Amino acid sequence: MEKPRRSSRPRARRRSGLPEPGPEGRRRVVIEKIAPMVDGGRYPVRRVPGEPIEVDADVIADGHEPLRVELDVRGPEEETWVSRPMILQGNDRWTATFAFDRRGTGEFCIRAWVDEVAHWQEGFGKKVKAGLSEDYALGLAEGGEMVRRHAQRAGDPLVQRHLVDWVSRWEKGADSPESVRLALDPAMGALAGR
Repeated sequence: MEKPRRSSRPRARRRSGLPEPGPEGRRRVVIEKIAPMVDGGRYPVRRVPGEPIEVDADVIADGHEPLRVELDVRGPEEETWVSRPMILQGNDRWTATFAFDRRGTGEFCIRAWVDEVAHWQEGFGKKVKAGLSEDYALGLAEGGEMVRRHAQRAGDPLVQRHLVDWVSRWEKGADSPESVRLALDPAMGALAGR
């Protein structure tokens, strides 16, 4: 019996499919079943200028923490990307709609990550509702440290300043009701979670 011949080409290794651990949960998220897509992304999706393009994707993570999912769009002959949030439709399906205003080939990209600030706000909010005031100082300190880390990573100096000011305002009042209210501000949490 003849031995099977080995190919000199390197073989692709199959990954287990599990996301690799990484900072901020950015590698704990998997994006699948993106639509619209033509032949696995090989060909562009065709639309008339001004016609809405609805983008859908299944976005899953390895835990129960809140996710942040954004659709980045770059129109034909444009240099900059524009980000917009995708909306959870239920059962891990996220969607966003956009339209190009002129002919040509544009691009879109989906980014997703575990939103650790929203997760902290959710947990801290539960402690507040339960009246566990002895945990407020520790919870505020934990949240302040997390938001400061996010501020350091923010690329925009204005965002950095807003986040540091936000934390400074709630740290001044220690564990007062005003500090708790400030820390649970959903708009600032959304800014920090980016």
